[in-house]
Amino acid sequence: MYHPSNLWPFSGSERRFVNLSKVLKQNYQVEFDAIETTPTIDHYMHTFHRSFPIDLSTQGIYFGLVNWLVCGLKTAIGLIRKTKYDFVYATNNNLYNLLLGYLIGKLSHLPLIVVVHHFRWSDYAARGSRSLNFGFNQTYHLMKRNDLSTTDSILRTLGAFFENTVLKRTNAFITISRTVASQINSLGIKSPIFVSGNGIDIAFFNSIFEDSTCDDPVYDSIYVGRLDEGKGVLDLLEVWRTIASRLTKAKIAIVGNGKLRNKAEVFVKDNKLAHNVEFLGYIDDVDLILTIRRSRLFVTLSTTEGWGLAVAEALACGLPVVAYAIPTLCETFGDCSTVRFAEVGEKEQVIEIIIDHLTNLHRRREDIVKVSKDFAAKLDWKTVAGKEYEAILKSVQYLNVGYEK
Repeated sequence: MYHPSNLWPFSGSERRFVNLSKVLKQNYQVEFDAIETTPTIDHYMHTFHRSFPIDLSTQGIYFGLVNWLVCGLKTAIGLIRKTKYDFVYATNNNLYNLLLGYLIGKLSHLPLIVVVHHFRWSDYAARGSRSLNFGFNQTYHLMKRNDLSTTDSILRTLGAFFENTVLKRTNAFITISRTVASQINSLGIKSPIFVSGNGIDIAFFNSIFEDSTCDDPVYDSIYVGRLDEGKGVLDLLEVWRTIASRLTKAKIAIVGNGKLRNKAEVFVKDNKLAHNVEFLGYIDDVDLILTIRRSRLFVTLSTTEGWGLAVAEALACGLPVVAYAIPTLCETFGDCSTVRFAEVGEKEQVIEIIIDHLTNLHRRREDIVKVSKDFAAKLDWKTVAGKEYEAILKSVQYLNVGYEK
């Protein structure tokens, strides 16, 4: 479970694992030992797995890979000598987790189960994006179109190549959406694929709501996520430039960091939007929830989501949402009336929806809050954990490793 604190904080895949491991241990007696970077208990909540941390806090995202693999294998060897395990579980499909999981699986002769959240080398704005067919040139140009530098585009493409290679040697997959499951199938992979879904910790949200007052909105809109390729941040800023020209006091908060942070800040400066856009960087979970609650609208123009955790968290805070109609978000949130979709790439449509939300004074905020929260409340971890348990059990049995209940 790779999550270097100096590059990004506790993210969606780690949140998923921590919440699921709690229910899996309590309800199904499934226990995990986690080889990870900074311990998750420092980032989020009380955990139900044993943590074996590897310190990469002083190393970059690329140069830390070798140390992660060497130290991770050394830790794994020590654990395997003392404990009987049934499977290796990668909390997401980034290259760090895939490579270490694959090597541990080979070393221990255990099946590797990978949780696939989404493919960063797939873009739902591209033609044929519902299926995957990795091509080096295609992926490189996709990264360039998403405003990454030449060096970063090459490194991302190499990472995608190795990710694709290891995925084809994975024993079983768990995905968080049917759309992603179909993409795995399109790679020609014959290993079992299970769809478990995703959720949010409603109790955690409610506990914060109880301890705080709901002040009047500070921001007209908010975006939460990485400022990286496929997330649509630069498109969102172009949209907001038009919004600000029509509603001069309209202000959006941008929460997160990434490779495109500098370009985004330059865009804001060049277009004199300093009073309309505020970059908050990464903020802790409590402050994040409070900041979302103090916003009137959540907007994302991402084209690479695997499920839409940020959208679900915005709904849990009672916000309406505007998003591109990519397959995964439509699959997860298509039945929620407070989520309004625009066709991918149709910025004018996004602008009109946002302005409608910000100027339609007869729409009662309390009604929106109730609908959004009621929908989010259905995204509970117990349902997901039941499906995850069945997926793990069937994967281990299918691969003839055996399982002791």
